[in-house]
Amino acid sequence: ESLLFLINEILDLTKIEAGQLELFVANLDIRHVVEDAVDSVASRALRKGLEICCYFDPRIATCVSGDPDRLRQIMLNLLSNAIKFTKSGQVYVVVEQEEVTTTHATFRFKVYDSGIGISEKGQKKLFNRFSQVDSSTTREFGGTGLGLAISKEFAQLMNGSMGVNSTPNVGSLFWFTAMFQRRSEDHANYVIELTHDKPPTVMLVASNETLRNSFLRIIEGIGLHVISVVSTEQMAESDQAFDVVILCPSAAYEEGHSLAASIQADGSTTSKYGDDLKTVWTSLHELLKVRPSVKSIILCPLTQLSQATQFRKVRGCNVVSRPTRMSVLRDALLQAIDMSPVNPIPHPMPEANSNKTSDLALFPYEIVGTRILVAMLDNAQGMVLKAMLTRDTHQCFMCSNMLELAANIKQSPTGWNYDVMFLEQGSSNLDPKESQDYADLEIVRQVRKVEAAAGIHLLKRLFIVGVVTSMESEECAECLRAGADTCMPKPIRRINVSDVMDLRSQPLALESTTTMSKQTRAHEPGSRKVRVLVVDDDNGQRTLLKTMLTKEGYDVDTAEDGDIAVKRAQRVRYQVILMDGFMPNKTGWEATKEIRADELVRGLAATTRCAIIGVTGATSKEDEAKCFEAGMTDVISKPVKREKLVQKIVKWTQMKEETLSEEGEEVGAATADSLVAAKPKMLAAVILDTDKTNRVVLKGILKGLGALADFASTHTECMGLIESKEIDFVLLNTTMEGFDYITTLDEIRRVHDVHDADLMPILAISAMETDANTLIRVGFTNVLQKPFDRNIVKQIISMHLQPAEPEPDSMTFMSAPKDDERDEKELRVLIVEDHWANRRLLEAMLRKQGGTYLMEAVENGLEAVNITGVRQYDLILMDCNMPIMDGWQ
Repeated sequence: ESLLFLINEILDLTKIEAGQLELFVANLDIRHVVEDAVDSVASRALRKGLEICCYFDPRIATCVSGDPDRLRQIMLNLLSNAIKFTKSGQVYVVVEQEEVTTTHATFRFKVYDSGIGISEKGQKKLFNRFSQVDSSTTREFGGTGLGLAISKEFAQLMNGSMGVNSTPNVGSLFWFTAMFQRRSEDHANYVIELTHDKPPTVMLVASNETLRNSFLRIIEGIGLHVISVVSTEQMAESDQAFDVVILCPSAAYEEGHSLAASIQADGSTTSKYGDDLKTVWTSLHELLKVRPSVKSIILCPLTQLSQATQFRKVRGCNVVSRPTRMSVLRDALLQAIDMSPVNPIPHPMPEANSNKTSDLALFPYEIVGTRILVAMLDNAQGMVLKAMLTRDTHQCFMCSNMLELAANIKQSPTGWNYDVMFLEQGSSNLDPKESQDYADLEIVRQVRKVEAAAGIHLLKRLFIVGVVTSMESEECAECLRAGADTCMPKPIRRINVSDVMDLRSQPLALESTTTMSKQTRAHEPGSRKVRVLVVDDDNGQRTLLKTMLTKEGYDVDTAEDGDIAVKRAQRVRYQVILMDGFMPNKTGWEATKEIRADELVRGLAATTRCAIIGVTGATSKEDEAKCFEAGMTDVISKPVKREKLVQKIVKWTQMKEETLSEEGEEVGAATADSLVAAKPKMLAAVILDTDKTNRVVLKGILKGLGALADFASTHTECMGLIESKEIDFVLLNTTMEGFDYITTLDEIRRVHDVHDADLMPILAISAMETDANTLIRVGFTNVLQKPFDRNIVKQIISMHLQPAEPEPDSMTFMSAPKDDERDEKELRVLIVEDHWANRRLLEAMLRKQGGTYLMEAVENGLEAVNITGVRQYDLILMDCNMPIMDGWQ
């Protein structure tokens, strides 16, 4: 990564020297770009114990046109340097609007730090290329000396400049200006419009002066009255009235410092770190004993979120990560204000001498969020999972055994008291006798049984994740069979946890999509993100493609080979997969075939399958054909250009969304019309044919007949389609090279016999008239000759799909009535034939005769002898060569 970063800097430098570096102009919100940059480096600063914050006046218009990438690059460079050269104190970002005209706006960006500082001599050569203040700096802190030189060039390209003010051993201020084109649309309105004259009062508690002043100015700019104090002790001593308290724990903390452990260790209310989490916890409880109606917001440092889980149990307390975005802070304040009751609800005061740490009766307001229950045998892995989930602001609860788990899961008026459950199979640590009633998978089955009986809606179901040793194990299969929604392997990894939580949100997204209009579902700013998987064994190519797509707003995951891609595609619903061809372990073509086969097994319609775009260095027609034969949707050649790649992704995602939209409208119309009159059923066909011309022609003909066709290229794909959905008829191209149509025909008949007693037409596609009799003899219903005649094809298909006239008891298979119950006009027929296709063919021929036949069939002569000993037949059709006993015998 360091090498890649260095190469990128050198490339930028060469472009600047050649005069070929051009700015990319796009619509952007400066506030979001700056906040993104601060978020990117925040964990680094907080791990060093540094405060990092940003001030941007909430009333300034920030929606402009410019180059967001170059602006972000400058900010990241300055912030990284500030953190690198600061050992204690803070890093502080200020953005000011300097000059505004009718068409343009100039902004000044300042990055302060309390680091080692720079001498006047060092400042003079600071912006030279490949230069450092002194050689010891390079040895201690690293760096190439290119970052500031390139950043200054970028600032000048944006009609601005860059400079520095610094004092050794005190700190530095790096600043730059940039000009942007103004946009007509308004910026996001962060000012709170109050409905009453007196604004709510906010008490701000922050020990760091820079942090305190920053939030003080922001909250005043939002439109609220704010008072600030340095510590929780001053807050307790204050006699001023306030409605909301904002508490800012210190960023300097001891590694492994746990809130719960600290509280249990001693009852003291002070800490050598100042207002850390422990002090805030104790002070908040003491405050609410005196002022129970006050709402609280904890601005918790990003790196300490996993230790602040106890605050989520406190009603009326909202935990927000720090650094804090303007929009998040505003929403938290709005929530706190809106929650204030007109007539405060009286709450019983605890006893004066109570020292309990969980006076939850003082907190009458619930925090809304995803409630997750974790039940794992491996306590260390369970804590890792809990930390990851808590970091993502979920409410997480642990169970130590199955009895506790069974007791914790309860029904609520809207479904369950938890939203998600992570369950490790075999996680019961009870005695065998006790564990029988509380076996982990039995709990899953009971949950599903209750949901089925109660008719709980899909969106209210408990989302169950099985934690297993391997995704390929029988353990995983058992979990899914028991009713788990998905599984996740150990050891716990963040990417797997993110995939699982994303998977949980998909039913909600699909539910909302069906109710949205066609216009809303189009690709508009703010619409649903397209999720893309980049599969390539070359790290540089993966990084390049991911960077391209991330900048375009796509949600991108990566995989190193085809084997990993298949596993991820089975767990996550991707809209697009970019697939390389030649890769170790499993090639892109092999992976594509497996993904398509898995989609068939799951019964996904063509409109819901992911678009797989082959990324190949080969440009010949044969290579493209190989990609299409494997099941890829499209192909793009290397080197990949961003514009062309985005065009292809937009093309296929829009096409699928439009199809889904049209189908959704048709389904909605059909549902409404069905209240008046039932609509005729749409016919479904499967066509096994690799000839693209045949596919196009047949698709058009079938569409005219009101039939929808799914195409297959292999025997496996064809059987997968037939087994996964209800099919009315099948077309097989018998002229394909190397295709054993007899085997496919027999297997289709065998499978269809299991599901349906009616004969399903199977039509052969042939190029020679002489083949027709042979094909019908082996079991095909009829033959379509190439080249296709539209009228003849329609006539043949329509003839075999005509619905039979309803004649009760007119034709029964293997269940003929007794002789004294039989109508004299009925003719009883026994078919003795060991070949399945021939039996069905004979049955079809008799049916077409128009008479009333009661038909039964057996497979060999011995069965025929036995059945004729107890039943009399009018006609026996006897095959000659059969196993066990032939026809002559």
